[in-house]
Amino acid sequence: MRHKQPRYLGSLIAIIGLAILGLSFLFIGYDNSDASVGDQRLFQTRLTRITATDNGEWRVTGTTNAPSGAKIIALGTTDVSSVASSLASTTAWSRVNHGQFTATINAYNAATSHQYRTGQLVPVTVVAVTDYQQRQYNLLPAALRDQLQQFAPHQLKLTEQLAHFCQESYHQYNL
Repeated sequence: MRHKQPRYLGSLIAIIGLAILGLSFLFIGYDNSDASVGDQRLFQTRLTRITATDNGEWRVTGTTNAPSGAKIIALGTTDVSSVASSLASTTAWSRVNHGQFTATINAYNAATSHQYRTGQLVPVTVVAVTDYQQRQYNLLPAALRDQLQQFAPHQLKLTEQLAHFCQESYHQYNL
């Protein structure tokens, strides 16, 4: 004579299987970064507000999935060091705080040509990076610059004020 299996047995097995699967994620960890170089993890950013400052910079506010404390790096198409800094000091890193950040980006250093026009779009790649120990404005390692190339740049627009500032800076530094 054949015994009937209890109806709840299949559900019980499914629940135990899902519990084991869920617990395995705790032990293997989850990396939500968009790229990596060694121990450094790079995270995409989304700019939510861009304004021009009186100092020839864009002030950008944005969001990211990077953890708090990650540094914000911004590169123009020909840069080899970050052109982003904190609001408090041009020699300090802007950092992520609970998924949000605010940074300033030097328009003169980010622009690639020396023909500065109002309305000109300047491609600038802005990412957050963890475990980066270099000082602000040091050359970024080549491996990190290579990984940054896989991120689509944000298009930042030169206002009349920024274009004028860049033109004056160009003539000041190249005379």
